[in-house]
Parts: sequence; structure tokens; C-alpha cells
Amino acid sequence: MSDAITARLSWAGLATGPVAWGLNTQASYGISPWLCGSALRAVLIPAGLILLAIIGGAVSWYSAGAQVRSSELLGEDSGRPYLFVGGLSAILSIFCALAIAMQGAPDLILTGCER
Repeated sequence: MSDAITARLSWAGLATGPVAWGLNTQASYGISPWLCGSALRAVLIPAGLILLAIIGGAVSWYSAGAQVRSSELLGEDSGRPYLFVGGLSAILSIFCALAIAMQGAPDLILTGCER
């Protein structure tokens, strides 16, 4: 990828992590009435959304690394804080993936019929 495209992807973790967390919350509340009495478990939904959050964080981390490897590293006075945004996005997506994992952990034990 070109450096301009890579630099503009530094915010990917800021978008994918919270969106995946919100989708996981909505899906777990929406699917729980249908899981009661069924042999299905809702483990695949959090697993897929954890993967989505981690991919967004990896793209952000790669973008931040590309800025470090770039020969012309932009200073903070240039108005383009791609390095900061990339690192922050990667950390945020890891936290969102951990939150999704904590929300999905009861699906390994509980059936959905508990009230």
C-alpha cells in the first residue's frame, strides 16, 4: 500500500473496536430469547467480533509502524497525528476485544434460559 493510504488507515481501530463491541451487546440481547431451549450457543458471535476488533487494531498498528518506518516522519506541527492515532486506535481495539471476550465468556457456561 502507498504511504498516504496507510497513514489514513490509522483510525481503523477507533472505528472497528467500539462498533464490534456495540454489535456484540445488541446481538447478545437480541438472540438470548431464541437460545433458550435450543442446542445452539452464542459463542461464535463474540468470537467473530473479537476477530473484527483485533483486525482493526492490527491495521492501526501497522499504520503507526509504517509512519515510524517512513523516511519523512511528520511532526506534531504538521496537523497530521497519524502515529498517535494509530497507537491509540490499536490500544482501544484491544480493550474492546477484551470487553467482548468478557461479555461472551458466560455463553460458554450458561444456556440462555437463566433468568
